[in-house]
This record gives sequence, structure tokens and C-alpha cells, in this order.
Amino acid sequence: MASTFNPSDFILQEIAPPEKKSTILEYDSKSRMVLVRVFNKENETKYNAIYLSEQLNQNILTNLPPELSDDKDRIVLFGIYDDGTFMMFKEKMKYDFATQQAKWVKYEVTDATVEDAKEVFAVLKSAVFVQQTVDSEERNNAILEILTKDEYIDELYNNLIFKRDDLLRTSDYRVLSDYPELFEGEQELWIKWRTELRNCVRSLNDFSDELDYLIYVQEFKWPVDPLVYHSKYPNKEIEYLSTDDQYDRMPEKVSTSFQEIVRKNSIAIINQQKLRNEQGIPVNKQILDIIKKYSLNQDLLDFDLSKLNVGDV
Repeated sequence: MASTFNPSDFILQEIAPPEKKSTILEYDSKSRMVLVRVFNKENETKYNAIYLSEQLNQNILTNLPPELSDDKDRIVLFGIYDDGTFMMFKEKMKYDFATQQAKWVKYEVTDATVEDAKEVFAVLKSAVFVQQTVDSEERNNAILEILTKDEYIDELYNNLIFKRDDLLRTSDYRVLSDYPELFEGEQELWIKWRTELRNCVRSLNDFSDELDYLIYVQEFKWPVDPLVYHSKYPNKEIEYLSTDDQYDRMPEKVSTSFQEIVRKNSIAIINQQKLRNEQGIPVNKQILDIIKKYSLNQDLLDFDLSKLNVGDV
């Protein structure tokens, strides 16, 4: 185990007492895995495994200072613990005269300094941000590609029209002149409800941004009919269709299983992507500086520095 340092300068979480020592972060360059300690809502310790792409992993090993890692003497294991200790193992290329072959020999680095550990940690912390950003962008783009296809948007609109027309058709008789009202003023409410149905369904052409339309569809609510209203407010103390509780979601026309799965979490993805389009991807300055200093984004086609927005993260 190498020398100790004060991890409060840069660790992600609060330091635990020594008797509760646990891993804060570990890096295995062979498996391209970074293990990061996190805390759940109950403040229980959990670990997230982040798998780095081959290119990002190579960027780390190649762009670290040569005294820490290079083509012939590279980091293979690195770990930081919440009692202030850290460890580092490297592989060095050595020539075996007995076999007349070169081979990698693993060894523990015992002369690594506190500053070395801080630097490696900062790079790995920034690499995790890069990888998670790439993964998020790839996932979001894949789902948004489905959501923004013309046939999918057409289906969303047609589903709303289908349900609206069905509601209008099944309530036609309620606005006939000889319809027997169940309560005073009922027919007037049915006329208002049917007018609201005709006006509430909007198309893509009503929006300047496809994502705004997708948000509208995902959050769409139908007006409750006069009978539901009367059951809630028999004395009409609240004006009909004047409050949010008089609008509710109704089952959409049955779609394919895959589309239903996509829809389930699509609203969060749509909102996230819209926010990123408008404000950029939030990143703190320390991480951005490290990404630039060590070219962690080198040859990563799915990571665009121009999309990053320095903020208080």
C-alpha cells in the first residue's frame, strides 16, 4: 500500500471513520472498469460499475503523464480508500533472456506520491463523467430516433384522434333535443365537453419543436365528462373544466409491446434531451479542465465538448 493522503480535497463522498474503511474508487485498466462508491436514498453504501470504451480507456493510459503511465509501463490497477490510503499497480515491459521474449510484469508502485494519486483520481473521475455522458447520449439518441420517426409521430396523433372521435361518437345522443337530463344543465355541459374534445387535440404542426410535441403527447390529459364532473361537484361549486383535477389520462389505443416499453420512460428522456439542447450538458470546471488537459475526448465521436456547459455541479 502506498503512502496516505487527505482525500477530503477531492473525493466524491464524505469520509467515513477508519474503522469503516471502504473503497471510494477502483480502476482496472484490463477490464476497463471503474468501480465508484455511491450512497442510495437510505444512505447505504452501493457501488456502480462503469465500463469504459476501449478508446476512452486508451486515452487515459496514453495521455497520463509518462511517469504514471506509458506504452511500456502502464497502470493496471488503482484504488482509493476512505481512510486516506491508496494503491497503484503497474505493468512494465521486460525482456526475459531465458525465453528470449518480452513480457508484461505486474508490480506494486510503492513510491507514488499523494499528488500522483490525486492526479490519477481526477482523471478517472473525469473519465467516468465522459463515459456516462456518452452512454446517456447514445441511449437517448436511440430512443429519440424511434420517437421522432414520422410513422411514430403519426401514430401518436392518430391514437389521440381515434380516441377523441370515439368519445364524440359515443356521446352524440346526449346533445339531441329529446335527451333526458339527469341533472339541471347537463346537456349544456355535454356541449362544452364535446367542444373541448375537438379543441384539445393538437398536431405536430402546432409546435416549433418535435420534442415539445412529444412532451405534449406524453403529458396529454382528456377532459372528464359531465357525469364524472357531477359526481365530484354535485353542487357545481367549481366551474366545469376550470381545474386540473377535471382532466385525466385515458387509455390510448393499443400499440405494439416495444412501443409501450419505449413510451414508459420516454418523457424523462425527452425532457432531458430538450434541456440539454437548450442549456448544454452541465459539467464543473475541474472536470472540464481535466478532460481538455488529458484529451479524454480524443477520437470519441459521441462526445462533443461544445455541448458542455460549465456550471455548479
